[in-house]
Amino acid sequence: MTMDPVTLAAGAVAVLSPYLAEAGKTLAGKAGEAAWQQGEKLWTLVRGKLARPEQQAALAELEAHPADPDVQGAARVQLRKALAEDAGLASALAELLAAMPKTVEQTMSVVGHGNTPVQAVGSSVTITGR
Repeated sequence: MTMDPVTLAAGAVAVLSPYLAEAGKTLAGKAGEAAWQQGEKLWTLVRGKLARPEQQAALAELEAHPADPDVQGAARVQLRKALAEDAGLASALAELLAAMPKTVEQTMSVVGHGNTPVQAVGSSVTITGR
């Protein structure tokens, strides 16, 4: 699987931000554990490969402020530059991102009395009223 550095950097920062904010700890079940472990692998890879002072500074800021969009953007820029220079990093990152468990978050708001909430899981699901 090959992806361009911009896509890889965006994907990596999108995964790392909640991991660094420890949001992954609140995920339930095996998918949550697997996502947490993959996030840890991804962070170890990125932190080990981005060695320049400006790259380390961007990662330190991301670790300190993972939800800040400006900090995420700075980390994406530094990661994109590293990916453009290191095909091995790009390959390893693409492999880790492809192995990330696929999770879906659903939110339901029920207003009024006598409503019956329903959650559909899977594909080709048909829901009919009573």
